[in-house]
Amino acid sequence: MFLRSEGTVQGVGFRWITQELANDNAVTGWVRNMDDGTVEAELQGMGLAIARVLTGIRDQFADARGRWPTGP
Repeated sequence: MFLRSEGTVQGVGFRWITQELANDNAVTGWVRNMDDGTVEAELQGMGLAIARVLTGIRDQFADARGRWPTGP
């Protein structure tokens, strides 16, 4: 699943926390800062595991607005 997050997502540990959430839920992929201030990520894994990562991102970063599906 590809996602792009905007808002306060650079300089606040967004990539590190996303990586930790992914590791904790057996999700692989990548996450990177973009020049326009957004963060992009590719998540690969089981649907429920990805849903847990997305929930964790939403819980940790209330200001982050993402373009990603709302469910697994």
